[in-house]
Amino acid sequence: MGINDEIIVSAENKVKHELDMGAKSFSKLKIEKRPDIRDVDVFNAFSSMFWKIEKYVPSAWGEHIPFLFSLISFLKPRRFVELGVHNGGSFLAACQAVDYGNIACECVGVDNWIGERQAGFHSSEVFNSFLNNLSRYSDFAGYIRSNFHQAAEQFEDGSIDLLHIDGFHSEEAVQNDFDTWLPKMSDIGVIIFHDTNEFRTGFGVWRFWQAIREKYAYLEFGHCHGLGVLAVGKNSPLRENIPSFGVPIASRLVNHALQFVAEGAGTNAWAAAKLFASPPQKVADNELKSLKQQVETFKTQIADLTTEKADTIKSKENEVAALKQQVEIFKTQIADLTTEKADTIKSKENEVAALKQQVEIFKTQIANLTTEKADTIKSKENEVTTLRQQLNHSNQEIAILRAEIGAYKFSTSWKITSPLRWAMIKIRS
Repeated sequence: MGINDEIIVSAENKVKHELDMGAKSFSKLKIEKRPDIRDVDVFNAFSSMFWKIEKYVPSAWGEHIPFLFSLISFLKPRRFVELGVHNGGSFLAACQAVDYGNIACECVGVDNWIGERQAGFHSSEVFNSFLNNLSRYSDFAGYIRSNFHQAAEQFEDGSIDLLHIDGFHSEEAVQNDFDTWLPKMSDIGVIIFHDTNEFRTGFGVWRFWQAIREKYAYLEFGHCHGLGVLAVGKNSPLRENIPSFGVPIASRLVNHALQFVAEGAGTNAWAAAKLFASPPQKVADNELKSLKQQVETFKTQIADLTTEKADTIKSKENEVAALKQQVEIFKTQIADLTTEKADTIKSKENEVAALKQQVEIFKTQIANLTTEKADTIKSKENEVTTLRQQLNHSNQEIAILRAEIGAYKFSTSWKITSPLRWAMIKIRS
Protein backbone atom coordinates (compact mmCIF):
# COMPACT_ATOMS: atom_id res chain seq x y z
CA MET A 1 0.00 0.00 0.00
CA GLY A 2 2.68 2.54 1.07
CA ILE A 3 2.06 6.25 1.58
CA ASN A 4 2.13 7.46 -2.03
CA ASP A 5 0.23 10.67 -1.33
CA GLU A 6 2.09 11.54 1.89
CA ILE A 7 4.26 14.65 1.49
CA ILE A 8 7.39 14.44 3.64
CA VAL A 9 10.79 16.06 3.52
CA SER A 10 13.67 14.60 1.53
CA ALA A 11 15.41 13.15 4.58
CA GLU A 12 12.26 11.21 5.39
CA ASN A 13 11.93 9.98 1.79
CA LYS A 14 15.03 7.90 2.40
CA VAL A 15 13.45 6.44 5.54
CA LYS A 16 10.26 5.70 3.66
CA HIS A 17 12.15 3.90 0.91
CA GLU A 18 13.95 1.70 3.43
CA LEU A 19 11.02 0.98 5.73
CA ASP A 20 7.90 0.85 3.53
CA MET A 21 6.84 -2.81 3.25
CA GLY A 22 3.52 -2.07 1.58
CA ALA A 23 4.41 -4.02 -1.56
CA LYS A 24 6.16 -6.94 0.10
CA SER A 25 4.83 -10.50 0.43
CA PHE A 26 5.57 -12.45 3.59
CA SER A 27 6.05 -16.19 3.08
CA LYS A 28 5.30 -19.05 5.44
CA LEU A 29 7.94 -19.74 8.10
CA LYS A 30 9.57 -23.15 8.11
CA ILE A 31 8.69 -25.56 10.89
CA GLU A 32 11.96 -26.05 12.71
CA LYS A 33 12.76 -28.22 15.70
CA ARG A 34 13.67 -25.80 18.45
CA PRO A 35 16.15 -26.86 21.13
CA ASP A 36 14.71 -27.87 24.47
CA ILE A 37 14.22 -25.08 26.97
CA ARG A 38 17.07 -24.75 29.45
CA ASP A 39 17.17 -22.98 32.79
CA VAL A 40 19.61 -20.50 31.29
CA ASP A 41 17.05 -19.57 28.60
CA VAL A 42 14.51 -18.78 31.31
CA PHE A 43 17.13 -16.83 33.27
CA ASN A 44 18.20 -14.79 30.24
CA ALA A 45 14.59 -13.99 29.40
CA PHE A 46 13.96 -12.97 33.00
CA SER A 47 17.07 -10.76 33.16
CA SER A 48 16.11 -8.98 29.93
CA MET A 49 13.09 -7.63 31.80
CA PHE A 50 15.47 -5.15 33.43
CA TRP A 51 16.87 -3.60 30.27
CA LYS A 52 16.69 0.16 30.02
CA ILE A 53 13.98 1.45 27.71
CA GLU A 54 15.93 3.27 25.00
CA LYS A 55 13.19 5.35 23.42
CA TYR A 56 10.40 6.95 25.40
CA VAL A 57 7.27 7.85 23.44
CA PRO A 58 3.96 8.53 25.23
CA SER A 59 2.04 5.27 25.32
CA ALA A 60 -0.65 3.52 27.35
CA TRP A 61 1.47 0.39 26.83
CA GLY A 62 4.62 1.59 28.60
CA GLU A 63 4.53 -0.48 31.79
CA HIS A 64 4.32 -3.73 29.77
CA ILE A 65 7.55 -3.05 27.86
CA PRO A 66 9.86 -4.95 30.30
CA PHE A 67 7.68 -8.05 29.91
CA LEU A 68 7.77 -7.62 26.11
CA PHE A 69 11.59 -7.58 26.32
CA SER A 70 11.43 -10.84 28.27
CA LEU A 71 8.87 -12.46 25.95
CA ILE A 72 10.83 -11.71 22.77
CA SER A 73 14.09 -12.84 24.38
CA PHE A 74 12.43 -16.13 25.30
CA LEU A 75 10.42 -16.82 22.12
CA LYS A 76 13.08 -15.60 19.66
CA PRO A 77 10.41 -14.99 17.01
CA ARG A 78 11.35 -14.96 13.35
CA ARG A 79 8.64 -12.46 12.45
CA PHE A 80 6.83 -10.01 14.73
CA VAL A 81 3.75 -8.09 13.52
CA GLU A 82 1.94 -5.33 15.39
CA LEU A 83 -1.60 -4.22 14.47
CA GLY A 84 -2.15 -0.67 15.71
CA VAL A 85 1.24 1.05 15.99
CA HIS A 86 0.24 4.70 16.58
CA ASN A 87 3.43 6.50 17.71
CA GLY A 88 5.33 3.23 18.15
CA GLY A 89 5.57 2.80 21.92
CA SER A 90 5.34 -0.99 21.97
CA PHE A 91 6.66 -1.54 18.42
CA LEU A 92 9.92 0.33 19.05
CA ALA A 93 10.33 -1.64 22.29
CA ALA A 94 9.96 -4.90 20.33
CA CYS A 95 12.59 -3.69 17.86
CA GLN A 96 14.91 -2.86 20.78
CA ALA A 97 14.48 -6.38 22.18
CA VAL A 98 15.30 -7.92 18.78
CA ASP A 99 18.35 -5.65 18.48
CA TYR A 100 19.63 -6.25 22.03
CA GLY A 101 19.09 -10.00 21.80
CA ASN A 102 20.67 -10.22 18.33
CA ILE A 103 17.59 -12.17 17.21
CA ALA A 104 17.02 -12.94 13.52
CA CYS A 105 13.55 -11.42 13.45
CA GLU A 106 11.63 -9.28 10.96
CA CYS A 107 9.38 -6.64 12.59
CA VAL A 108 6.36 -5.26 10.71
CA GLY A 109 4.07 -2.50 12.00
CA VAL A 110 0.58 -2.16 10.50
CA ASP A 111 -1.51 1.01 10.90
CA ASN A 112 -3.31 3.60 8.79
CA TRP A 113 -1.83 6.40 10.97
CA ILE A 114 -5.12 8.25 10.79
CA GLY A 115 -6.51 7.19 14.16
CA GLU A 116 -9.97 6.34 15.42
CA ARG A 117 -12.47 7.58 17.97
CA GLN A 118 -11.09 5.57 20.93
CA ALA A 119 -7.41 6.61 20.68
CA GLY A 120 -8.23 9.85 18.89
CA PHE A 121 -7.40 11.08 15.39
CA HIS A 122 -3.96 12.50 14.67
CA SER A 123 -1.98 14.42 12.09
CA SER A 124 0.88 13.27 9.88
CA GLU A 125 3.34 14.44 12.56
CA VAL A 126 2.69 11.23 14.50
CA PHE A 127 3.60 9.09 11.49
CA ASN A 128 6.65 11.17 10.59
CA SER A 129 7.94 11.00 14.16
CA PHE A 130 7.47 7.23 14.13
CA LEU A 131 9.49 6.95 10.89
CA ASN A 132 12.36 8.92 12.40
CA ASN A 133 12.43 6.70 15.48
CA LEU A 134 12.15 3.51 13.41
CA SER A 135 15.00 4.38 11.06
CA ARG A 136 17.61 3.03 13.50
CA TYR A 137 16.06 -0.45 13.06
CA SER A 138 15.71 -0.29 9.27
CA ASP A 139 17.82 -3.44 8.82
CA PHE A 140 15.01 -5.64 10.10
CA ALA A 141 11.92 -3.44 10.69
CA GLY A 142 9.36 -1.68 8.54
CA TYR A 143 5.71 -0.76 8.21
CA ILE A 144 2.60 -1.29 6.11
CA ARG A 145 0.28 1.70 5.93
CA SER A 146 -3.19 0.22 5.42
CA ASN A 147 -6.08 -1.26 7.34
CA PHE A 148 -5.57 -4.61 9.02
CA HIS A 149 -7.69 -6.63 6.59
CA GLN A 150 -5.78 -5.39 3.53
CA ALA A 151 -2.42 -5.98 5.20
CA ALA A 152 -3.38 -9.57 6.06
CA GLU A 153 -3.49 -10.37 2.34
CA GLN A 154 0.29 -9.83 2.15
CA PHE A 155 0.99 -12.60 4.67
CA GLU A 156 0.85 -16.30 3.87
CA ASP A 157 -0.66 -18.67 6.43
CA GLY A 158 1.90 -19.73 9.03
CA SER A 159 4.09 -16.66 8.44
CA ILE A 160 4.06 -14.98 11.90
CA ASP A 161 5.59 -16.13 15.20
CA LEU A 162 4.48 -13.21 17.40
CA LEU A 163 1.45 -10.95 16.80
CA HIS A 164 0.35 -7.94 18.84
CA ILE A 165 -3.32 -6.93 18.34
CA ASP A 166 -3.91 -3.37 19.58
CA GLY A 167 -6.36 -1.77 17.14
CA PHE A 168 -9.95 -0.71 17.76
CA HIS A 169 -10.96 -2.15 21.13
CA SER A 170 -14.60 -3.16 20.71
CA GLU A 171 -15.37 -6.84 21.18
CA GLU A 172 -16.48 -7.19 17.55
CA ALA A 173 -13.33 -5.50 16.20
CA VAL A 174 -10.86 -7.58 18.20
CA GLN A 175 -12.78 -10.76 17.36
CA ASN A 176 -12.56 -9.88 13.67
CA ASP A 177 -8.83 -9.12 13.94
CA PHE A 178 -8.23 -12.43 15.72
CA ASP A 179 -10.24 -14.45 13.18
CA THR A 180 -8.49 -12.73 10.25
CA TRP A 181 -4.93 -13.16 11.53
CA LEU A 182 -5.10 -16.49 13.38
CA PRO A 183 -4.39 -18.52 10.20
CA LYS A 184 -1.25 -16.40 9.70
CA MET A 185 0.28 -17.72 12.93
CA SER A 186 3.06 -20.32 12.85
CA ASP A 187 3.24 -23.55 14.85
CA ILE A 188 5.01 -21.65 17.69
CA GLY A 189 2.68 -18.64 17.37
CA VAL A 190 1.83 -16.30 20.27
CA ILE A 191 -0.72 -13.45 20.14
CA ILE A 192 -0.70 -10.47 22.54
CA PHE A 193 -3.84 -8.46 23.37
CA HIS A 194 -3.76 -5.08 25.14
CA ASP A 195 -6.56 -3.59 27.31
CA THR A 196 -7.82 -6.93 28.65
CA ASN A 197 -8.45 -5.17 31.98
CA GLU A 198 -10.11 -2.03 30.57
CA PHE A 199 -13.87 -1.83 31.16
CA ARG A 200 -14.78 1.64 29.91
CA THR A 201 -17.70 2.09 27.52
CA GLY A 202 -16.75 0.91 24.04
CA PHE A 203 -13.94 -1.37 25.25
CA GLY A 204 -14.77 -5.05 24.78
CA VAL A 205 -11.34 -6.73 24.67
CA TRP A 206 -11.91 -8.01 28.22
CA ARG A 207 -15.06 -9.84 27.18
CA PHE A 208 -13.35 -11.39 24.13
CA TRP A 209 -10.33 -12.34 26.27
CA GLN A 210 -12.39 -14.12 28.91
CA ALA A 211 -13.91 -16.34 26.21
CA ILE A 212 -10.81 -17.03 24.09
CA ARG A 213 -8.42 -17.82 26.94
CA GLU A 214 -10.43 -20.96 27.73
CA LYS A 215 -9.22 -22.50 24.45
CA TYR A 216 -5.45 -21.96 24.73
CA ALA A 217 -2.55 -21.81 27.18
CA TYR A 218 -2.15 -18.21 28.31
CA LEU A 219 -0.54 -15.61 30.59
CA GLU A 220 -2.42 -12.59 31.88
CA PHE A 221 -1.36 -9.32 33.51
CA GLY A 222 -3.73 -6.95 35.26
CA HIS A 223 -1.65 -3.76 35.44
CA CYS A 224 -1.46 -0.99 32.84
CA HIS A 225 -4.94 -1.66 31.37
CA GLY A 226 -4.26 -5.40 31.18
CA LEU A 227 -2.29 -7.63 28.82
CA GLY A 228 -3.24 -11.09 27.53
CA VAL A 229 -0.66 -13.49 26.06
CA LEU A 230 -2.18 -16.39 24.10
CA ALA A 231 -0.15 -19.44 22.98
CA VAL A 232 -2.05 -20.30 19.77
CA GLY A 233 0.70 -22.43 18.18
CA LYS A 234 0.62 -26.12 19.04
CA ASN A 235 4.40 -26.08 19.59
CA SER A 236 4.57 -22.72 21.36
CA PRO A 237 7.42 -22.60 23.94
CA LEU A 238 4.96 -21.10 26.42
CA ARG A 239 3.35 -24.54 26.62
CA GLU A 240 6.61 -26.16 27.81
CA ASN A 241 7.87 -26.66 31.36
CA ILE A 242 10.57 -24.77 33.21
CA PRO A 243 13.19 -27.55 33.58
CA SER A 244 14.15 -27.02 37.24
CA PHE A 245 10.56 -26.75 38.43
CA GLY A 246 8.66 -28.95 36.00
CA VAL A 247 5.94 -26.30 35.83
CA PRO A 248 4.48 -25.08 32.50
CA ILE A 249 5.42 -21.51 31.72
CA ALA A 250 1.77 -20.74 30.95
CA SER A 251 0.56 -21.75 34.41
CA ARG A 252 -1.04 -19.92 37.34
CA LEU A 253 2.06 -20.27 39.50
CA VAL A 254 4.39 -18.76 36.91
CA ASN A 255 1.77 -16.17 35.95
CA HIS A 256 1.51 -14.90 39.55
CA ALA A 257 5.30 -14.63 39.83
CA LEU A 258 5.59 -12.84 36.49
CA GLN A 259 2.76 -10.47 37.42
CA PHE A 260 4.62 -9.44 40.57
CA VAL A 261 7.96 -8.90 38.82
CA ALA A 262 6.63 -7.48 35.53
CA GLU A 263 4.42 -4.92 37.26
CA GLY A 264 7.23 -3.67 39.48
CA ALA A 265 9.78 -3.64 36.68
CA GLY A 266 7.31 -2.02 34.32
CA THR A 267 6.37 0.78 36.71
CA ASN A 268 10.00 1.61 37.51
CA ALA A 269 11.38 1.27 33.97
CA TRP A 270 8.62 3.35 32.44
CA ALA A 271 8.94 6.07 35.08
CA ALA A 272 12.71 6.16 34.52
CA ALA A 273 12.30 6.31 30.74
CA LYS A 274 9.83 9.13 31.09
CA LEU A 275 12.11 11.02 33.49
CA PHE A 276 15.32 10.67 31.47
CA ALA A 277 13.61 11.39 28.15
CA SER A 278 12.99 15.01 29.09
CA PRO A 279 13.67 17.37 31.99
CA PRO A 280 10.72 17.85 34.35
CA GLN A 281 9.67 21.11 32.69
CA LYS A 282 9.63 19.51 29.26
CA VAL A 283 7.74 16.51 30.64
CA ALA A 284 5.19 18.90 32.07
CA ASP A 285 5.01 20.77 28.76
CA ASN A 286 4.57 17.51 26.86
CA GLU A 287 1.91 16.38 29.26
CA LEU A 288 0.17 19.73 28.91
CA LYS A 289 0.36 19.45 25.13
CA SER A 290 -0.94 15.89 25.28
CA LEU A 291 -3.78 16.96 27.56
CA LYS A 292 -4.66 19.82 25.23
CA GLN A 293 -4.71 17.38 22.32
CA GLN A 294 -6.95 15.10 24.33
CA VAL A 295 -9.23 18.04 25.15
CA GLU A 296 -9.49 18.87 21.45
CA THR A 297 -10.17 15.22 20.69
CA PHE A 298 -12.86 15.13 23.36
CA LYS A 299 -14.35 18.36 22.01
CA THR A 300 -14.53 16.79 18.58
CA GLN A 301 -16.06 13.65 20.03
CA ILE A 302 -18.56 15.70 22.05
CA ALA A 303 -19.47 17.73 18.96
CA ASP A 304 -19.89 14.54 16.96
CA LEU A 305 -21.94 12.96 19.73
CA THR A 306 -24.03 16.14 20.09
CA THR A 307 -24.74 16.14 16.37
CA GLU A 308 -25.43 12.43 16.48
CA LYS A 309 -27.71 12.95 19.48
CA ALA A 310 -29.59 15.78 17.70
CA ASP A 311 -29.93 13.62 14.60
CA THR A 312 -31.12 10.74 16.74
CA ILE A 313 -33.66 12.93 18.56
CA LYS A 314 -34.91 14.33 15.23
CA SER A 315 -35.15 10.82 13.85
CA LYS A 316 -37.04 9.66 16.94
CA GLU A 317 -39.38 12.68 16.75
CA ASN A 318 -40.14 11.85 13.12
CA GLU A 319 -40.65 8.25 14.11
CA VAL A 320 -43.00 9.30 16.94
CA ALA A 321 -44.96 11.57 14.56
CA ALA A 322 -45.27 8.74 12.07
CA LEU A 323 -46.40 6.38 14.83
CA LYS A 324 -48.98 8.92 16.05
CA GLN A 325 -50.29 9.20 12.50
CA GLN A 326 -50.54 5.44 12.33
CA VAL A 327 -52.35 5.43 15.70
CA GLU A 328 -54.96 7.88 14.35
CA ILE A 329 -55.39 5.75 11.25
CA PHE A 330 -55.81 2.67 13.44
CA LYS A 331 -58.34 4.52 15.63
CA THR A 332 -60.39 5.43 12.54
CA GLN A 333 -60.17 1.85 11.29
CA ILE A 334 -61.20 0.54 14.72
CA ALA A 335 -64.19 2.94 14.82
CA ASP A 336 -65.24 1.88 11.33
CA LEU A 337 -64.83 -1.76 12.22
CA THR A 338 -66.77 -1.24 15.47
CA THR A 339 -69.68 0.35 13.55
CA GLU A 340 -69.51 -2.36 10.93
CA LYS A 341 -69.45 -4.95 13.67
CA ALA A 342 -72.54 -3.42 15.35
CA ASP A 343 -74.39 -3.34 12.01
CA THR A 344 -73.39 -6.90 11.32
CA ILE A 345 -74.53 -8.01 14.78
CA LYS A 346 -77.90 -6.21 14.32
CA SER A 347 -78.34 -7.80 10.92
CA LYS A 348 -77.51 -11.23 12.30
CA GLU A 349 -79.87 -10.70 15.25
CA ASN A 350 -82.70 -9.87 12.81
CA GLU A 351 -81.76 -12.88 10.72
CA VAL A 352 -81.80 -15.07 13.84
CA ALA A 353 -85.22 -13.70 14.86
CA ALA A 354 -86.60 -14.44 11.39
CA LEU A 355 -85.13 -17.92 11.50
CA LYS A 356 -86.65 -18.50 14.95
CA GLN A 357 -90.03 -17.40 13.58
CA GLN A 358 -89.66 -19.81 10.68
CA VAL A 359 -88.71 -22.54 13.13
CA GLU A 360 -91.94 -21.94 15.10
CA ILE A 361 -93.94 -22.08 11.86
CA PHE A 362 -92.18 -25.30 10.92
CA LYS A 363 -92.89 -26.69 14.38
CA THR A 364 -96.62 -25.90 13.97
CA GLN A 365 -96.63 -27.41 10.49
CA ILE A 366 -94.84 -30.48 11.77
CA ALA A 367 -97.33 -30.81 14.64
CA ASN A 368 -100.27 -30.47 12.23
CA LEU A 369 -98.72 -32.94 9.81
CA THR A 370 -98.02 -35.31 12.67
CA THR A 371 -101.66 -35.13 13.78
CA GLU A 372 -102.88 -35.48 10.19
CA LYS A 373 -100.56 -38.41 9.69
CA ALA A 374 -101.87 -40.07 12.85
CA ASP A 375 -105.49 -39.57 11.72
CA THR A 376 -104.68 -40.92 8.26
CA ILE A 377 -102.91 -43.92 9.72
CA LYS A 378 -105.86 -44.54 12.05
CA SER A 379 -108.32 -44.29 9.14
CA LYS A 380 -106.24 -46.61 7.00
CA GLU A 381 -105.90 -49.08 9.85
CA ASN A 382 -109.70 -49.09 10.26
CA GLU A 383 -110.11 -49.52 6.51
CA VAL A 384 -107.64 -52.39 6.49
CA THR A 385 -109.48 -54.00 9.40
CA THR A 386 -112.79 -53.71 7.50
CA LEU A 387 -111.25 -55.12 4.31
CA ARG A 388 -109.71 -57.98 6.25
CA GLN A 389 -113.11 -58.75 7.75
CA GLN A 390 -114.71 -58.64 4.28
CA LEU A 391 -111.92 -60.83 2.92
CA ASN A 392 -112.46 -63.38 5.66
CA HIS A 393 -116.20 -63.37 4.97
CA SER A 394 -115.60 -63.83 1.22
CA ASN A 395 -113.15 -66.66 1.90
CA GLN A 396 -115.76 -68.34 4.03
CA GLU A 397 -118.38 -68.01 1.26
CA ILE A 398 -115.94 -69.36 -1.31
CA ALA A 399 -115.19 -72.31 0.90
CA ILE A 400 -118.91 -73.03 1.24
CA LEU A 401 -119.45 -72.78 -2.53
CA ARG A 402 -116.48 -75.05 -3.20
CA ALA A 403 -117.85 -77.56 -0.80
CA GLU A 404 -121.25 -77.44 -2.48
CA ILE A 405 -119.68 -77.79 -5.95
CA GLY A 406 -117.59 -80.71 -4.81
CA ALA A 407 -120.63 -82.40 -3.38
CA TYR A 408 -122.55 -81.81 -6.57
CA LYS A 409 -119.79 -83.27 -8.78
CA PHE A 410 -119.83 -86.51 -6.94
CA SER A 411 -123.61 -86.74 -6.97
CA THR A 412 -125.51 -89.46 -9.11
CA SER A 413 -127.24 -86.96 -11.33
CA TRP A 414 -123.96 -85.36 -12.31
CA LYS A 415 -122.52 -88.68 -13.21
CA ILE A 416 -125.66 -89.76 -15.29
CA THR A 417 -125.66 -86.56 -17.28
CA SER A 418 -121.98 -86.74 -18.11
CA PRO A 419 -122.53 -88.25 -21.66
CA LEU A 420 -125.06 -85.60 -22.41
CA ARG A 421 -122.67 -82.81 -21.49
CA TRP A 422 -119.99 -84.38 -23.70
CA ALA A 423 -122.38 -84.56 -26.67
CA MET A 424 -123.34 -80.93 -26.21
CA ILE A 425 -119.71 -79.93 -26.31
CA LYS A 426 -119.20 -81.82 -29.58
CA ILE A 427 -122.24 -80.28 -31.18
CA ARG A 428 -120.98 -76.79 -30.28
CA SER A 429 -117.59 -77.52 -31.69
